[in-house]
Amino acid sequence: MNKFIISYNLTSSDKKSVFKKFVYFTISLLLLTIILYVGFYVLLFLIIFFGVRYCINFLKNL
Repeated sequence: MNKFIISYNLTSSDKKSVFKKFVYFTISLLLLTIILYVGFYVLLFLIIFFGVRYCINFLKNL
């Protein structure tokens, strides 16, 4: 809450810089979540892919 109160007391140029920081923070957060989601699904795909390959090889050897 204190950050919001302080930002109202600042001049317009300071407000712009605070807004810029907020925008950069939001964009970086979005990128981080996208990277995490993509990484999770890639990991899931790799586990399924190699699991299926391993199962097929195991069944062939029986």
